[in-house]
Amino acid sequence: LPQPIVINCTGLGSRMLFGDEELVPLKGQLTHFVPQPEINYQTTNDARNPALRGNIGIHMMPRTDGLALGGTSERGVWTLEPNEEARQEVVNQHIQLFAAMRKNGLSPSRI
Repeated sequence: LPQPIVINCTGLGSRMLFGDEELVPLKGQLTHFVPQPEINYQTTNDARNPALRGNIGIHMMPRTDGLALGGTSERGVWTLEPNEEARQEVVNQHIQLFAAMRKNGLSPSRI
């Protein structure tokens, strides 16, 4: 290819497609809640925030079909099955984030 960089977005089939045994999956997971029209902002929190336990970065994205919470990143996990422990950790991290914002008088802002 004449391009200096190739971005591979083929998902779990990449390893077989390219014959590259070094490729491993990085599994992410979202948790969905019912639509909440009053939430018209999104949040993103850095995994290194000392106010939150664990080492996951979390994000909340409002959508017309619901509210999506995310933040999992499991290297080398091939299963497509949801991980209940990871789901609960994402929810707990969001609870902690909003509690810290209330405690410190912070509120989400729009960019």
